[in-house]
Amino acid sequence: MTNKPNLLVIMSDQHAANVIGCYGDEVVRTPNLDRLAAGGMLFDNAYCSYPLCTPSRAGMFTGRFPHEVAVNHNNVGIDPDFRSCELGHLLTRAGYECAYGGKWHLPEISMPQDNDHGFEVIAPIDDRALPEACAGFLHRKRSRPFFLVASFDNPHNICEWGNEMPLPWGGIGQPPPVEQCPELPENHGRNVDEPGAVAIHRHYYNTCTGIGTWQSDDEWRRLRWAYARITEKVDQQIGRLLDSLETAGLADDTLVILSSDHGDQDGAHMLAHKRVLYEESVNVPFIIAGPGVRRGIADDIHLINNSTDFFVTVCDYAAVEMPSEMHGRSLRPIIEGSSVSKWPEHIVSEVENEHLHKHQRGRMVRSRSFKYIAYERGRNREQLFDLEADPGEMHNLAKSPDFRDELQRHREFLREWCLKTRDTFGRHYACPDVPFMIPGDEYC
Repeated sequence: MTNKPNLLVIMSDQHAANVIGCYGDEVVRTPNLDRLAAGGMLFDNAYCSYPLCTPSRAGMFTGRFPHEVAVNHNNVGIDPDFRSCELGHLLTRAGYECAYGGKWHLPEISMPQDNDHGFEVIAPIDDRALPEACAGFLHRKRSRPFFLVASFDNPHNICEWGNEMPLPWGGIGQPPPVEQCPELPENHGRNVDEPGAVAIHRHYYNTCTGIGTWQSDDEWRRLRWAYARITEKVDQQIGRLLDSLETAGLADDTLVILSSDHGDQDGAHMLAHKRVLYEESVNVPFIIAGPGVRRGIADDIHLINNSTDFFVTVCDYAAVEMPSEMHGRSLRPIIEGSSVSKWPEHIVSEVENEHLHKHQRGRMVRSRSFKYIAYERGRNREQLFDLEADPGEMHNLAKSPDFRDELQRHREFLREWCLKTRDTFGRHYACPDVPFMIPGDEYC
């Protein structure tokens, strides 16, 4: 065995960070995620690059933002030009035995057995069978380190539950009396000056998915009960996997990274699911445990992108020479307690929705205390929230004279990021030759 650590990446799907015990939820029971965090580091301010399955996963396995690899929607494959730079190929060349089990969705829901992503496929999407398949892999005899990705589908099954469909990985029973269901979140109400883009999105989900503002308070509470139960179901499956890692005698030699591709609104702002840039949709769990990792630490200082920073961190531990023009930073100095040079003061997430035959792109800039959201068009297309004073994002400060300088500062953050990543957000579709513009700019 080399001195490189084994790498185990555990992914859940549609898992909001705030619906985990170790992240402060007092209703949901997640003992296995809690013990992983107790034995390692938890990051409070980790964000997905795009609150939708396929684009977020494309970012995680290429280390680039979704628009850079031409993945702006579900069921779209990564630009073939980036194939050789995906994690599976990079770590295989670095001497790792690479295996993948569970949900892939890039674009196939399960990674094909005969694939060009650099992985051996040990299991298709199946939360019930995945822990056993991973156990078989972990107990193999080997002479080189491994890179194993265990990708669970849940708690994504809340989508099926809300539409009264069977749950593919087992049911959760019927909700109890509503008074025993979780209370509505404090930010359940709609913002007074909600962006038109969000209103259109809500209408889309109301008419096309059967989940929306037509629900009564009791129905929302039952939905929240179901989301908590489905989250507990995947926690149990993750526990089986962690137990196998220990029984195989590999826990002391394996770096475990747990995260999710995006969150779930879970009733916040009277929304379900994802594809918006509110905290519940973009703030994801990010836990690291294993050799050299400080134990029992909750980091609420550093802003983490679970695509770009995740990618660079994995490459750092695997001693991989990374491709050029990567945007992420390795978390290794932070988790090992070493000195860290100046950490980025903001991170960005993106989204693109297609409703009523129109594309609507949005961008989020998260800084230490504020969040700025901009949509391409529509009423109230800008939002600015003071997350320290207003963690529920209910009071938009974008039009407040007192926060004019803060608004402009975040606009400039967005301009800098768009230019750096060659993002065309802000360009008018009919005027491609007009210089890039952010909100607040005017045509010459």
